Amino acid sequence: FTLGTMGLVSADYELTDYSIMHYSELHDISTYYNAVNEDIRNYCGVSHQFRLGLEANLSQTIALRAGYALRTSPERFYNAEGWSYDKSLNVNSFSAGIGYASRKAFFVDAAARLTKYPVEHFEPYAQYYSTVASPDIAKDRHRLDILLTFGWRF
Repeated sequence: FTLGTMGLVSADYELTDYSIMHYSELHDISTYYNAVNEDIRNYCGVSHQFRLGLEANLSQTIALRAGYALRTSPERFYNAEGWSYDKSLNVNSFSAGIGYASRKAFFVDAAARLTKYPVEHFEPYAQYYSTVASPDIAKDRHRLDILLTFGWRF
């Protein structure tokens, strides 16, 4: 949606159904992948992606931008209520940027995006010692992308 010459608001939605993925062999009709395909149907579901963006034109040459994105996890698990999704596995992204466009010659854009991934837990050893369980390691991961774009009109 454009706000005249003041800026714009954008929103979009994407759906991906991972439960319809499957393994197969090109020339063999064996049942080798049946168990894997059953696990995919049971434990993979639908992922939703929502994106929202804003742009404000401060002048005819300078614009500020901001955005947010949410991607839900397609991983499903079974509990007392039935099949459900773990919201702690969602991925969130925040972005901001500024752009300059000369009237005739060139443009330059600078942007930053911070993506927060879910905390991952893993145990690096099957058995730490013969009687002691492996330590649980929690990996909390964030990613910062910084982009700079130059362009010339000709």
